[in-house]
Amino acid sequence: MMPGKENRQFRRGIADSGFGLIEVLAALCLILAASMVSLSAGSASWRAFRTARLEAEGLAAGRDKIEELIALLPARRVGGHDQWGHGRAQFTRTWQVRPWVGYPGLQRLEVRTSWLDEDLVILDLAAVAR
Repeated sequence: MMPGKENRQFRRGIADSGFGLIEVLAALCLILAASMVSLSAGSASWRAFRTARLEAEGLAAGRDKIEELIALLPARRVGGHDQWGHGRAQFTRTWQVRPWVGYPGLQRLEVRTSWLDEDLVILDLAAVAR
C-alpha cells in the first residue's frame, strides 16, 4: 500500500465524521429563529401584563370615585372631572350625577376612567344611590 493513499483515506474519514459548514449554518439559523420566537412571546406577555395592571389601576380609580360620591349627601353630589394616578399610570376621571328616571329619590352615578397608553382605554362604572 502506498503511504499517500493511507493519508488520503485518513483525511477523508475526519471530514466525514465532523459537521460541515451547511449543517453549522442551518443549526445557527434554527437557534436564531427559536430565540426570536421566544423574545416576541416574552414581549407580548409583558405588554399584556402591563395593560392588565393599568386596567386594574383604572378600575380602582373609578371605584374610589364612586365610593366617594356614595358617601356624600345627595344634595352635595355634582359632576366633574380630575386627574388621578402616579408615575406612568395617569388617569382622567369624569363623573356625572343624574336623577334616575322613574325612581324618585335615586341618583345614577357614572364614572368614566380613561388614559392614553399605546391605545385609548376607557372604563365605565355606574351605580345607583339614595
